[in-house]
Amino acid sequence: MLVVDDNLFSLRITTTTLRHAGFEVTEATNGADALALFERFRHDAVLLDLVMPGLDGFEVCRRLRALPRGAGVPILMFTGRDDTGSIERAYETGATDFIPKPINLALLSHRVRYALRASAAAEASRRTTERLVRAQRVANLGNWSLSPDGGAEMSEELLRILEIPAGVEPAKRVALFLSRVHPEDRGRVGAASADLRRQDTPMQVQFRYRRRDGSLRTLHAVGSPVLDEEGNVAGYEGITQDITERVEAQERIRRLADYDATTGLPNRKLFLESAWPRLQQLAAEGGGGALFHLDIDLFKAVNDAFGRATGDAILREIAGRLRAWVAEPAVAGAGNRAGERPLLACVGGGGLTLLAPPPRGEGPSLLTNSPAPRTDFKPFS
Repeated sequence: MLVVDDNLFSLRITTTTLRHAGFEVTEATNGADALALFERFRHDAVLLDLVMPGLDGFEVCRRLRALPRGAGVPILMFTGRDDTGSIERAYETGATDFIPKPINLALLSHRVRYALRASAAAEASRRTTERLVRAQRVANLGNWSLSPDGGAEMSEELLRILEIPAGVEPAKRVALFLSRVHPEDRGRVGAASADLRRQDTPMQVQFRYRRRDGSLRTLHAVGSPVLDEEGNVAGYEGITQDITERVEAQERIRRLADYDATTGLPNRKLFLESAWPRLQQLAAEGGGGALFHLDIDLFKAVNDAFGRATGDAILREIAGRLRAWVAEPAVAGAGNRAGERPLLACVGGGGLTLLAPPPRGEGPSLLTNSPAPRTDFKPFS
């Protein structure tokens, strides 16, 4: 540690006492030398006299705190002054504690060890916080806490995810957050939050959140009540994670598993999974329907003559035209619900399958009007 005192007698007594207590000590008799020694060597603590010629203790303390390694080091100041103004000024410049003169040598080492323990605890807490911030950034999540009066504290990472400026008052953060939740999800988020407050039960909710650039992100929030020593609810805390990439990856996997890569239509697997419940429902209702299988004439010959890429292009074009055709009101059925509209799929081998349910209303449909595919399609080559 570094001991700074312009009084040589006091300096010798102090350093000797500390060395006998097991500390390694560096001495300085003025502020300029103290600053130079601090920058040259690593010191775990600084004992600094307040009144010195040249740079006094106030200025040395201020400059030490401005150095990269001086922000967290304990600085204990020796002073014979007992006026409140000097003490307040010393704390304002960054002093950790005071040791009054004349120095109680029996207690000196204990005061120093206490300051070192407090500094080590503060440093450990700082590093833990830094690790938490890094971990939250890697996981793309942040933590939050809600007070009973409606105020919201949010971690630095959560403020970044939600694009809420750090200067926004805690009481206004919830309203700003809700204003950016997708309108279709806002009611669900509000209901989950209300249940958390009313029933004091854990909350889980997934929702879409619109950022300032207009893009939508998918977030997942988990929260639970915090109880005080008497078992009463003292607040609520939880985490919110940005799971957009995970949701998009799951959607890509689902599409690869359920949709034909060439046409974008449901594949055989998804068609069977979707068609079978419909057919069972039709049978239970005693109704009818129609199942069409559409095969492309000479499709194999096209593949053999012009290559697979040309065959895929033809299949995509035909699938696109049929998709647009079955979406027309005269085909889809004006009275049919969305889940009862014609189902078009690519079942492999260049074949397309169409399941047409019966109409529910009086409007036109595929079965009542028997419309033919449009004849004004332009040929393609």
